[in-house]
Amino acid sequence: MFLYVGNKNLFGEGGISIFRYIENEGTLEFLGTRHTDISAGFLAVDDKNAYLFCVNERLECNGVPGGQVLCFRIDSRTGNLKLLSRVNTHTVLPCYLHYISDKRRLLVCNHAKRDWILKVDLTAEGILRSKKIYDDAALEVFDVTQDGIIKGPTSCWVAPHANNASDNPHLHSITYDAKNCQSLVCDTGSDLIYTLTLDDYGSPLLTSVVNPNGKASAPRYGVIHPRLPIAYFNSEKQNAVFVFKICENEIRQLQVIPALELLGSLEEPIEQSAIAVNHAGTVLYTLIRKTSSISAFSIGGDGRLRFLQSYPVHYESPRALVITPDDKNMFVACSTGKAVVHIKISLDGSLSHQTSEESSLISPSSMTLFDPRH
Repeated sequence: MFLYVGNKNLFGEGGISIFRYIENEGTLEFLGTRHTDISAGFLAVDDKNAYLFCVNERLECNGVPGGQVLCFRIDSRTGNLKLLSRVNTHTVLPCYLHYISDKRRLLVCNHAKRDWILKVDLTAEGILRSKKIYDDAALEVFDVTQDGIIKGPTSCWVAPHANNASDNPHLHSITYDAKNCQSLVCDTGSDLIYTLTLDDYGSPLLTSVVNPNGKASAPRYGVIHPRLPIAYFNSEKQNAVFVFKICENEIRQLQVIPALELLGSLEEPIEQSAIAVNHAGTVLYTLIRKTSSISAFSIGGDGRLRFLQSYPVHYESPRALVITPDDKNMFVACSTGKAVVHIKISLDGSLSHQTSEESSLISPSSMTLFDPRH
């Protein structure tokens, strides 16, 4: 089994670090960092375990505005990555992607810069006024051939500016509901979650819009329960995890629970990052960047959460996590600490012991596992 760690560095070297996970010993062997020209914002392995996809999260590439999306073939013996294709996005800072294997379509969303420029706007009545112009935040759709060649983008959906939003649209993640073939896209700028589907031609169609908890919450990442029609989202600003019931073409809020012990106990944003549910569907974990910790929740039969544990991480700014298929081990990438932390998981889902692996990484911020046996 191999662990791939994406190093995000918007203005310098990044790359993909490769570890071999030795299961019978429960240890990681560092194999090196490859493709350091990439600012690896997010990584994903396709369902058939043939390809690894990655975004190059940059403002421009080789003088062309926008980032890139790349496809690699995985060597199942060595874990090495062979670049098959690389195409430009039409958006700056592409940050997250999801590959729909059965349709061979790749969905990519982008942060968009949070700054703006001021333009002079002339109305139809001839009146001059000032107008703020932001970069578009968009979901782009790419086709992927059987040989791993990325084509496109073939279509695009641009997030609208929401009324009374405190920020411009800032698409941060895609959570794919395979049963209903819909994408749940977090907009941390407009404090919204969009539900989108693809038509027969691969064009995104907006089907619903949700404002979590009815107030600013900056939804950041989401995850679908492996068996229940439930989606979970954490927040970049608010001390909360949101539980939603998935319905056809929409989601409905079921629960809001503190990500730490007390809801609203911190005045400053706690800056949650990754969120994950174990394979058994019994425990949810969310990373807390501000306090360098992990909050664990037990999952009830109806999908609701109950606070289980707050576990400290020994390195700063935990950004990404993955859980091994047997639910016995967790790996956490810490960007400021520049390390991967290996944590043992107890039978009840609580976290018990941690060790660090290779503390000289560039800027670890995303992770994915590859198991050549599946």
